[in-house]
Amino acid sequence: MARIKPYRLNQVGIVCNVNDSTAIAIRSVDEDAGFVVMPEKYFEAGRYAHEADSWWGGNADHSQYDKEEHRARLKNLVQVAEDFVRDQAGEVGVAVYKEETEKRLKRYWT
Repeated sequence: MARIKPYRLNQVGIVCNVNDSTAIAIRSVDEDAGFVVMPEKYFEAGRYAHEADSWWGGNADHSQYDKEEHRARLKNLVQVAEDFVRDQAGEVGVAVYKEETEKRLKRYWT
């Protein structure tokens, strides 16, 4: 069965996997980290990316949707999370974060 290429990017899937990758990376360096609380800058980046989304269901308006703009804003969100990992876990944590995000996010960037 052929895979259907989506019209819009799956922001929810990307964000969930970035959150998981961030927690895995920080806990790989600090086993006692517990629950990882993302910084406010991350949520601001998420809201900014959401502005480029065309919503869904009955609220969807695809007439103004720019997939490349949405992709750029989501890549910024991924970078904000990477910077947070760097602050919390150093370069070792960033290496784990990059490995996790490359593995998890490649299916979303189509």
